Amino acid sequence: MRNRKEPAPRDESEGQSPGGWSGSTTAQTRLRHGGATVTEANGINATGDIVGDFTDAGGKIHGYLRTSGGAFTTIDAPGAVQTYSNGINDTGQIVGYFTDAGGKDHGYLRTAMGTATTIDAPGASATRAYGINGTGQIVGNFTDASRTFHGYVATPTQ
Repeated sequence: MRNRKEPAPRDESEGQSPGGWSGSTTAQTRLRHGGATVTEANGINATGDIVGDFTDAGGKIHGYLRTSGGAFTTIDAPGAVQTYSNGINDTGQIVGYFTDAGGKDHGYLRTAMGTATTIDAPGASATRAYGINGTGQIVGNFTDASRTFHGYVATPTQ
């Protein structure tokens, strides 16, 4: 994974509640990765670190980590056409998936230090990772050769 530290975006608005939001007495923060046309937040941990994805001006999708302090780090898998970050646990492990140049989706696990491992279910035509808990168990889905979707739980071995 290539990681780039980005300056905090200028268009975040702390404490403002966008029109149409209801039922909440807490303040909302609008997230916008600088230069992005779309920014999505997909996961948050207990310390307030957020992961998600954004679309740049050229239409490419990148994953990101936004620390509780507001700093963005872009997450791109090597050779990826697009990268999505979906879940983060309290130790800073991030899971998501990326699409390679051939159009195949692969899950990934990124450590807090930035080292990434690809996750591919055996025989799958696509694998995606969506969440990770404190013990490192990963949940997601994969598509088999007959295009059937299956959920999975991957438990790390010691």
